[in-house]
Amino acid sequence: LGLGEGNVRVGDRFTVFRDYDAVRDTDSRTLLGYHVHVLGWAEVTEVQAESSIAVVRMSRGEMHRGDRLIPRAEVHTSVPVKESPDGIEGRIVYMPDSRTEMAGGDYLYINRGTLHGFEVGSELEVYDAGQLLPEKERSTNVMTPDHKVADLVIVEVQPDSAVAFIVETHRELSVGDRVR
Repeated sequence: LGLGEGNVRVGDRFTVFRDYDAVRDTDSRTLLGYHVHVLGWAEVTEVQAESSIAVVRMSRGEMHRGDRLIPRAEVHTSVPVKESPDGIEGRIVYMPDSRTEMAGGDYLYINRGTLHGFEVGSELEVYDAGQLLPEKERSTNVMTPDHKVADLVIVEVQPDSAVAFIVETHRELSVGDRVR
């Protein structure tokens, strides 16, 4: 690693990533943060004056000279589910790996976070809003109810955004879908 004495210690752990994508709110185009393409993680085993040696502990892809490092955050293997604040609505704003649709077991980003009352473990639903449709028998329009299409749990949260795990879905999810 390109970090030496004074910058790292034996036992330090780093997430290795290559590229990152800006995550923007679908409505306002405000920058919410960045998604990094994680290649794996490594642990420092030897420190020298200007560099150090690390052992790759987990790899999801090839690592090359020039790949970037960030300190490795503790990974939660289970998340206690918590009640979410009422009345907070948002949208799906990003899907990793240039995907256009997501399904159960995937992760996605939403445009709501701690500033909106969410925390790790908050439950959300993705829904299709009801529609005003004609009712021929009574010659009037009738509002149909909202329809829940997926269950999410927040696994990482920032002030204005969050990463959510798709617990279950009844259709493919897309950027712009509504959450609450």
